[in-house]
Parts: sequence; structure tokens; C-alpha cells
Amino acid sequence: MGINRLRNRVGLYALTYTSDGMGGSTKTATLVATLWARIEREDGSRIQEGDMLNTTKPVIITLRAGTYQVTTDNIIRFNDKDFTIHSVAYDERNRFTSIIAYEGNTIT
Repeated sequence: MGINRLRNRVGLYALTYTSDGMGGSTKTATLVATLWARIEREDGSRIQEGDMLNTTKPVIITLRAGTYQVTTDNIIRFNDKDFTIHSVAYDERNRFTSIIAYEGNTIT
């Protein structure tokens, strides 16, 4: 794949936990990098848990490999939507990073 297919601008965020002073903690997202990416939608699936029906929409996000480290602790923000990272894979030449993510807000 050529880098000309990376046409979407995404933000890579690190989640940090800060004490709220009452014995709990709050999550905040800190921008790590703004990157060019390719975003592909996969077929969704439905999972029934008890009386609730959950719909999952996996997304494959391809980034150019760089000096940043992508982990499942990060989130990706694209068009004001947050994507939770499920898995990260690198190609054999370490040129691209492929991410499987699910749409959903992890910051509450």
C-alpha cells in the first residue's frame, strides 16, 4: 500500500487517570500525535447479553509507522468519534501499523 491512501486525519490519544480528591479518579485524554490514516469499515456483528443486544462495528485503521508507540491503552479520535483500540499489528517492513478498533466512547 502506498502512503497516498492515507487520506484521513486522526488523533492518537493517551488516557490518563487523575485523582479527583474524593478517593476516585477521572479519565482524561491527552493528544499524543495527529496522523494521516486509512479507515475501512468491516461488517458488524450483534451480541446478546441477557436482555440487551449490543452491536459492534469494527474498523481497520492503517497508520504509517513512526516514532510513536500505539497500544490498546490509546484511543483514536476521528470526526469527533472515539475508537477503542482492540489490537495492533505491524507489517514485516515496519512501514505501516494496522489497528482493529471499535467505535465507542471510552471517556465517561
